Amino acid sequence: MDISFQEQLDKLNNEQRKAVENIDGAYLVLAGPGTGKTQLLSLRAANILKKADVSPDNILCLTFTEAGCEEMSSRLEKMAGKEGQKINVFTFHGLAGMIRNQYPKYFNDGVTFHHLDKLKQLEIIDEVIKSLEGDSILKQFDKQTGFYVHRDSLIQRFNEIKKSTYTPSEIREVIKDNLREADIIESLFIDIVTKRYQDYEKPAKENYYRAFSNALDKLKNEIPEHEVIKNIPNITRTFITELEEVIDEASENNYSVKHINNFKKKWFNEKECSLRKSSELFLQVLDCYEKYSEILEEKGYYTFDDMIRDAIHAIENNPDLKYDLLERFQFIMVDEFQDTSIAQLRFIYSLVDDNSLDGDPNILAVGDDDQGIYSFQGADSSNMKDFIKHFKNPKIITLKENYRSSQSILDKSYEVIKDSSNNRMEKEHDDISKNLTSSGINKDYPDIFSFIAYPNKETEYLKIAEDIKKRINDGTSPNSIAIISRKHSELNEVLPYLVNKKIKTNYKRSKNVFSNEIVKLIYNLSLITEYLVKDINSLADPLISKELFNPAWSYDTENILAILKNSNKNRTSILKELEKSLEYERFLKYLKNLQVAWIKELPLEQFIDILLGSKANLEEQKEDIKINFDQKGTAPYFNYYFSEENLKNNPGDYIDYLEAIRKIRDSVKSYENKNYVTIQNFVDYYKKAQSLNLNDNLSTEENIGKNISDMINLTTAHGAKGLEYDIVYILNANNKTWDKTKSTPNKLNFYPDNLHLSQKDAEGEEVRLFYVAMTRAKKELIICNSSVDKETAALPGFLVDLSWSNNYKIAPELNSTELITIEENKWDEPILKLPEETLKDFLKERLENFSLNATSFTNLIIANPYDKDPGWNFMLNSLLHFPFAPTPITEYGTAVHSVFEWIINNQESGEYPSLNRIWERVNSLIDDSIMSSKEKELYKEQAKNKLEKIFSNLEDYLDHDFVTEYDLSKEKIIFDGQKISGRLDAIKVDKKQKTIEIIDYKTGTGFEEFPKRINANTKQLKYLFQLLFYRLLVENSSEFKDYKVTTGRMIFVEESKGIITVPSINYDEYEDLYELTKTLVSKISKLIKSLKIRDLPTNNGYIVLKTIEDQINFIEEYDI
Repeated sequence: MDISFQEQLDKLNNEQRKAVENIDGAYLVLAGPGTGKTQLLSLRAANILKKADVSPDNILCLTFTEAGCEEMSSRLEKMAGKEGQKINVFTFHGLAGMIRNQYPKYFNDGVTFHHLDKLKQLEIIDEVIKSLEGDSILKQFDKQTGFYVHRDSLIQRFNEIKKSTYTPSEIREVIKDNLREADIIESLFIDIVTKRYQDYEKPAKENYYRAFSNALDKLKNEIPEHEVIKNIPNITRTFITELEEVIDEASENNYSVKHINNFKKKWFNEKECSLRKSSELFLQVLDCYEKYSEILEEKGYYTFDDMIRDAIHAIENNPDLKYDLLERFQFIMVDEFQDTSIAQLRFIYSLVDDNSLDGDPNILAVGDDDQGIYSFQGADSSNMKDFIKHFKNPKIITLKENYRSSQSILDKSYEVIKDSSNNRMEKEHDDISKNLTSSGINKDYPDIFSFIAYPNKETEYLKIAEDIKKRINDGTSPNSIAIISRKHSELNEVLPYLVNKKIKTNYKRSKNVFSNEIVKLIYNLSLITEYLVKDINSLADPLISKELFNPAWSYDTENILAILKNSNKNRTSILKELEKSLEYERFLKYLKNLQVAWIKELPLEQFIDILLGSKANLEEQKEDIKINFDQKGTAPYFNYYFSEENLKNNPGDYIDYLEAIRKIRDSVKSYENKNYVTIQNFVDYYKKAQSLNLNDNLSTEENIGKNISDMINLTTAHGAKGLEYDIVYILNANNKTWDKTKSTPNKLNFYPDNLHLSQKDAEGEEVRLFYVAMTRAKKELIICNSSVDKETAALPGFLVDLSWSNNYKIAPELNSTELITIEENKWDEPILKLPEETLKDFLKERLENFSLNATSFTNLIIANPYDKDPGWNFMLNSLLHFPFAPTPITEYGTAVHSVFEWIINNQESGEYPSLNRIWERVNSLIDDSIMSSKEKELYKEQAKNKLEKIFSNLEDYLDHDFVTEYDLSKEKIIFDGQKISGRLDAIKVDKKQKTIEIIDYKTGTGFEEFPKRINANTKQLKYLFQLLFYRLLVENSSEFKDYKVTTGRMIFVEESKGIITVPSINYDEYEDLYELTKTLVSKISKLIKSLKIRDLPTNNGYIVLKTIEDQINFIEEYDI
């Protein structure tokens, strides 16, 4: 680490070095684009490890995205080696989840995480509005649309209240205090504001202002000393500050009444302070929010924002937890600080505010207020100013050397941003300069800048495509080129022009789930089934006729047309006509199978398996619960859409199908708020979403060409943040696209100035967004405008009158050939087929991020003799995550595990829950599992017969100090470059001896002891390697890195022949197999990342091998 660290340290400039070397106290680093902040953070972490007497676990790094965490973790590992791997790197939500997981006693037990989808949210909002009494403005109803007028506004207000982390009671206290202050303000100012300046003696305007000034002096004596709620100032202070500014500005402008009139309009409404009316409305909204929250809690909905809120309240209200976290996180670094929300800022403060630190904790925040572009997500760049005010003696470091762009690009970008807002840090602090200097390899790059105006967008897109094609032909690397737009719609418009020039594109965009081919197929077949079950053939016939043409069935088109003709001629149903030919026997039996599955109310997952034909062989079911399906009626869709050949040829479509199935299945469950849903629930959800026009609210993300080097990059300005390219084109730099749009006034925008529940500093955000786009360019920037009116380009307001903005070049008129090309591109756009990646390219990111767990590991090293193709099944299940229905035995095992977790977590005074409560819990979990009603009854009976003994003798098998369901999947644990993860059923921690025992619950028949050789019973060997993998997982976790895992215990909870078996291992006796486990994890990691895992031999499990050496040699044969 030392050599690499010193080399990197020597490369830093003076300001960067200050931020790295000064590790004690509060620091705010203003890091403009390209100033090397990411390198700074990783070096600072390495320096903390060198200089401070702390472990990696004492360092906390916070960022905003999982991708950001990955990048930071990778840099930390390179800079600090294995120690760097153990530094805590989290998103804010990830940190909140970790705190909840590792400190469960401070949180409400039994919280179930359910995603609140848009459809359910709208229904709940409607329910709340309907319950309002009287003629509240909130009950306004639009008869034309059939919706409540303020429904969407209420959702926005509710989200802002939730994100703020303030409780309704805290907000009510602020409002009450504001109303008390309104009384004082009114008593001093109403007589003045109800008069006009003409009512005063001459000089009238001056005397008018003097009256305000005199009242202001009296008000200053009334200012209360207290803050009602921490960090929320008294409203009178805000009033005074604003009025002082108005009076000062008026005195410098001949006492113009414009300033005071604007002030009056904001603070007064006729004869009262405007705080009154807005507060009354706010209290109504708050009432609705409380009712809304009660319904969410009652129905079990729990959001990411709730995670942060609960973490904050747990820390602030539990000194022991706060102390533990203060001890653990002694150094904190926050990246992209300008993107923090009010809630995230409060979360940070809760971690560092303590008297013992005297207002000067070891925290470094890195950000740039000029790149604050996420106000729509609640981000508030004014938090940077709050940071300076909050801490006792914060130091500000400004990074001014840019290592990305040429000086020409930096100068033009600075000219755009410097006057974008009076709230910029540079404007408010004389000692801060953010005019960047080019210091990288491009500092002397020539001034290559173009500003081109086109008559319309089509011409702009065609000329950009032609220019890019020429550059590529001349040798420019496609991956060094980017097109940046304000909106996705513009990128979709330019795509056909690029594709027709055979230019490949890397483009990340959302895809509508309801438009997905597979989802539409499932819906169409579900409707057919519903109509047939309900004997409505007239509605089923047109859908059946459509399905007969699906190429998966391979039916002759002319034959189908003949059947449709006969159906119409004979006035018979299509089914009747199909029955006349044996050719359609499979299709008819398939429809009957679907009807059986519908009537039996099978779980949605099982129904989709049958519908697609993904589990044709249903004979694995137990005989007494088998449903009588006709095996000749198996669907062809799985083999048609999800074959291995299709994965290789069309990986994009393949992954898109899988993501869409998962997305809509999970949305149905979220909407119904239960795990067990049926195809009827799916159909109902689909219909409701269509009726409310919510199709666009459910989407998957597609990233076209991300991992291929010969593709240019398409991105929105928001998506470009953090990226850089040699050559950048900015699309449609006109006033319609980039200027701030005027939104419709919202009657529910009522927040008082001292209670900022939404972001405070959106001023100039459209300029900051353009600034971000400009500063992605390293060498060349081409700004394109497509709104030429004669000889004038309609520029965004912030580009008018800059030194370079009027020097645009007007593009020449197009010739007839080019006009034809444009029309062809318009025609091609709806049916555009983008170039596909190879399978390895498409799965590259997924392979790199793959996390190996105990199940995947043991399934690979100990092959199932009945698994006909272990490599392909690993691909389907572990890499592609095909949404197969879980088997009943898996669901039963999950329910049993959950019961034991519940038993441990619901102890009272050292007593386990009563038998009656335990059996209620068992039945409830089985009822909510993904099993048919028959299967549920069978497994309830099995539980009754097999679990009675252990439930009646819990003290003999469980320890009261078990820590249950210890989740290590949220922590980034890396062994030899491979991510590993898992959830442990239970652990027993001895903090004094620093030892850990691992406990694993199992259903099924047990055994007395584990084998000590490799050629043993398959099942026993598999369970042994699970425990060995768990040891590897625990010993490489940040929390237990200094602990030793001594023993592993497996509790077979179902009695067999009247006994409960509990085999255990002393890990010291299995050191040779533990070393083998490490070796296998390393080797398997390489096989997976190279996709050679697909080539593992069929039915050649490692269990046949005699020695450890044979085991390693075997896997070496398939190594890269």
